[in-house]
Amino acid sequence: MTIREHLHQKLRHAKNVKLAGFVVFGIGLALAASAGGRNPVFAAIAIAGFVVAFVVGIFIQAKVCCPKCGKGVGKFLVRDENILFVWRPIDYCPYCGVSLDSELEEL
Repeated sequence: MTIREHLHQKLRHAKNVKLAGFVVFGIGLALAASAGGRNPVFAAIAIAGFVVAFVVGIFIQAKVCCPKCGKGVGKFLVRDENILFVWRPIDYCPYCGVSLDSELEEL
């Protein structure tokens, strides 16, 4: 398994949880709107979903780290998916220079 595959595996799990948080947020908003704002439980569900998505976003930024140097590279990996800008995918850790295509066991 390469470093890139390892990092994308961690990102995939985190992104699935983040997506679930946004889905819960949307469902909570829809339920709150359909109830006319009379039921605070639906608003709490929406807020909880948003908090989950926000916390997972912070986790991705801070805890998806290079296995060699331990510094956070999550922010560089998720910026590739930004639809407003075209970023070139990274091939090396910006901190220690290890190739993301090198085998994880070599480290």
